[in-house]
Amino acid sequence: MKGGISIQSNNPIERDVGINIYTTDTLGLGGIIKDTPSDFIVREITPNGEILTTGIVDKKIDLSLNETTKTKYTHFNVVKRHEDTIVAAQLIAAALKVPRDIISWAGLKDNHAITVQRMCIKGDHLAEVSKLQFNNIFIKDIHYGRKKIRTGDLWGNHFDIVIRNLGNDEENNPLDHINALTRDKISGILKEATSSINERGFPNFFGLQRFGSYRPNSHTIGKLIFLGDYKKAIEEFLMKSYPKEYDNVKNARNNLRETKDYEKALNEFPNVLKYERSVINYLIHNPGNYKTALKQLPTPLTRLLMSAYQSYLFNKALTTRKKSGFELDKPYKGDIISILAEENGEITHLRYKYGGSYDESLDKALKMRRALVMCPIIGFESENDDNFFSEIYNLVLEEENFAYSDFKSDFSPTEFKGTDRSIIIRPQFLDTRYRPEKGSASIELRFSLPKGTYATMLIREFTKN
Repeated sequence: MKGGISIQSNNPIERDVGINIYTTDTLGLGGIIKDTPSDFIVREITPNGEILTTGIVDKKIDLSLNETTKTKYTHFNVVKRHEDTIVAAQLIAAALKVPRDIISWAGLKDNHAITVQRMCIKGDHLAEVSKLQFNNIFIKDIHYGRKKIRTGDLWGNHFDIVIRNLGNDEENNPLDHINALTRDKISGILKEATSSINERGFPNFFGLQRFGSYRPNSHTIGKLIFLGDYKKAIEEFLMKSYPKEYDNVKNARNNLRETKDYEKALNEFPNVLKYERSVINYLIHNPGNYKTALKQLPTPLTRLLMSAYQSYLFNKALTTRKKSGFELDKPYKGDIISILAEENGEITHLRYKYGGSYDESLDKALKMRRALVMCPIIGFESENDDNFFSEIYNLVLEEENFAYSDFKSDFSPTEFKGTDRSIIIRPQFLDTRYRPEKGSASIELRFSLPKGTYATMLIREFTKN
């Protein structure tokens, strides 16, 4: 079986964001994730490898660094249940009566989950932080620190995940290809898929969260902004509805698409859609000025939409490579290889092109898992690149009717130069087990992943739904 793949994704939303392959060829177990927040536990892993704990026995206040300096920060761990990272930071800022922007964290965490992560506040707020109490947020391990916690200041995350109701899809419909899911059948599939993932890894796709879990169209909006088609970008942002949205939201979007009545839309769009409402309000007073209307969005959000299109192109490139008969876990002439850091296994700036005098050493490093094959995340500086993916990207861009020069946008003409990302990920400490339950069966997955990777892309190798 070429490339170990016999099954392609039958999920239209996955295909829409460029995800169309698996590295495992086992039957999909189906099932439901995040049935309850406790089914999806995420624990941040610090840069030195410490896995944070979710226990909430006490607040554990450390006063060991209590001299007053201008560079002092108050550090603490935040345990959240079914709460968004940014919302948690906003609640903490409001309770302390400080600006939200002096609170920082290493990375965003899942909402419908139990998570723990580090945060910090500039200045001495230890006494005030120790008194904070919220319904779904618990603050612990409070201490002083000399350095700010910045985005990316983590190794990754450890996951404890339960997948319930095996043999059914997420709408609880029986999967056609699975009959009589016995314990032995589940255990056999688990063992085979786990062995394959440990050996070969799984595609390092950008997951659906990157494009919008409920409205997976960030990349579409981003592409339209790059192309300067601001009217269509606005229409996609405001008027395209998706099945998983609330009915009142879908109705508001559909009504605006049909009537183009922005004053009516301002009354119909719920207050929670504050970004949409800000754009609508601007267009009421400035009809037809779509470019400036888009600038009503926060700059980080606009950049996120635009970079989502780069992520989509990356996903398409991986899918195209595999469908063309080339392995994801094997190097070919022209592939770019990154050497990993010895102390923590993180990707370094060292890059070598495969197909030359270093091949023997690179093969050894790849076998020892001290190196990874990389794929470009293309930008306006990528046009003259000469690597394995160059021809693939030329085909993808032709299909997309998009040029490298289009990455030079009026919104951010110098930002989208291009970078790269590994094409596969091998999880650390992957452990899977069967969990018998009344009336159904479940499985439990435990594993660690480096920052920037998506647990759902590993989970789908088991569920395939």
